[in-house]
Amino acid sequence: MKNRLFVFGSINLDLVTRVARHPQPGETLHGSNYIMLAGGKGANQALAAALAFDQEPSRTLMIGAVGNDAFGTPALANLKKFGVDLSNTIEVGAGTGIALIAIDKHGENAIIVCPGANDHIYADQIKKAGLAKGDILLTQQEGNLEEIWKAHSFARQQGATVIHNAAPALETTTDTYKNIDVLIINEIETREIGRLTGIAESSAEDIARDLADMFGLVVILTLGSQGVFGVFRKTELKLAAPTVEVVDTTGAGDTFCGVFAASLLMGKDYPDALQAGLNAASLACTRLGAQQT
Repeated sequence: MKNRLFVFGSINLDLVTRVARHPQPGETLHGSNYIMLAGGKGANQALAAALAFDQEPSRTLMIGAVGNDAFGTPALANLKKFGVDLSNTIEVGAGTGIALIAIDKHGENAIIVCPGANDHIYADQIKKAGLAKGDILLTQQEGNLEEIWKAHSFARQQGATVIHNAAPALETTTDTYKNIDVLIINEIETREIGRLTGIAESSAEDIARDLADMFGLVVILTLGSQGVFGVFRKTELKLAAPTVEVVDTTGAGDTFCGVFAASLLMGKDYPDALQAGLNAASLACTRLGAQQT
């Protein structure tokens, strides 16, 4: 059996509206008619990976949870349609996760996440799914953090590679990074991690270098329209993003993570995997919604 990508994380239904600008505290603005789209950082990454695998989408396993409500089925619809293995996604009593997303005229988003069922994912789901040596575990921080850290520990014991996307930025400890091989972060997350780890205030790229050295990690810093910066095996690489007309940045970072992880599993080296992820993320910005199909 070929090695597989296990995505352990969130599954949401996104409620999306457009606004001329984002509101200030205490202010009410009118949005457009909202639309419902499948989302969740874990699900977004799983779908992007499955599409990158092309003829072998079932090499991507979504390990997550939805509620036994009306939102569970549409939240899983794209994953099911495009062949993601959902055999280890569970149904729980809590409501399906919801994300409330406002997109301004520049395509920038503001998001409120209500986790619901995503707080009820468990590392044992990964054990039951058969994570093994040579597989990749891809995680985020939009779920039960304690179980995510347990999943990292189990993956390390099994000899799997652990890729962690530290998004959204949350209060964590240095123990967070002891079972991670690859850390993917944006500029906001980089500065928050720098603060938590006591790294002196400096540029985001300098913090990424220090994190790579401090924890022995591959660190990937995503820079939005400025591209991506990577530190691996004492080598640095900075790639520029393709120029695109931005419609919606929601899920672009997730697309990067999923395609990057799938590319590594397909045997690409880090520079080529970074470029593949960057190209896919840029393309994602040209379309509405977090899951690009």
